[in-house]
Amino acid sequence: MTVFESLTGGSIVGSGYTMSKDEQMEALAYNAAKRIEGWLVAHPEWFGLPPLPPKPAPAPGKDK
Repeated sequence: MTVFESLTGGSIVGSGYTMSKDEQMEALAYNAAKRIEGWLVAHPEWFGLPPLPPKPAPAPGKDK
């Protein structure tokens, strides 16, 4: 799993110039927690729960 910083106007230049170390770590920790949460929700079988049903295919001729 790879976690990146969120894109902001300041991150184009480099978050080290626009954010303190604590702010950078807080943002990175939040992004890591969200990625882990998403993975846990997508893999309920690891917790003895039934797997999620497959997503239905989009209707023909319809865009996502």
